[in-house]
Amino acid sequence: MEIVYTIGTLIALFSLSLRGGLNRPGNLVWDCFVLRPRNDSTNFMQLPEQLHAFSQPTLIVVTDNVQAKLFKADDHTVELIHTISTKSDDLDQDRVSIVTGAGLRSGEPEDHRKDWSRGQLYEQLNKDLMHRLQNKEFASLAFCAPQENINSLKGSLHPDLLNVANVWVPKHLIHADVSDIVAQVQEAK
Repeated sequence: MEIVYTIGTLIALFSLSLRGGLNRPGNLVWDCFVLRPRNDSTNFMQLPEQLHAFSQPTLIVVTDNVQAKLFKADDHTVELIHTISTKSDDLDQDRVSIVTGAGLRSGEPEDHRKDWSRGQLYEQLNKDLMHRLQNKEFASLAFCAPQENINSLKGSLHPDLLNVANVWVPKHLIHADVSDIVAQVQEAK
C-alpha cells in the first residue's frame, strides 16, 4: 500500500520528529492511528482504544459508483489491501455518441453511464472477493455504499459472499477517514 501525504502533513510530521513529539521510535502518529512501517513496506493502522478489536479477519468494502476500497481488519489493525477503479477510459468504445454543435457527446444520459460504470465495478469486485473468500483471506464482510446502491450491490454479489456479509452501512464513505469507516461499521453491527 502506498500512502500519499500532503506537503503540510510531511512538514508537520518532520517538525514533530525533530522535537521528539512522536510516541515511540519508528512510529508516526497521525490523528488517532499509529502507522507502523513493516518489513514488507506496507503500513498497518492501529485502531485507537475507543474502537473495538475485530474478533475475526474482516474485509471492509467501501464503494461508490466508480471505486471500491478493500480494507482488511483483524484484531486492532486495519490495512488498505486493494483498490478497484473503473475509469472513463475503461468504458466500452462501442457506446452511442452523438455529434452536436459543441462536438462529440455521449448519446446516453449521465445516469446510464453511472449505472454502467457501477455495474462494471461490482462485477470486478465480485470476482476479487470470491477469489479472496476461496483463499480464506477473511471470515466476514462489511459493506459501505451509498443507500441508493445497496440493492444493486447485493444483486451483483455471489450467494457465498452474501452469506458472510454481516454488516451493511448505507452511507457514502469512499472519501472518509479509516477511523470513521471503522466506527460506522462497528456501530452498524
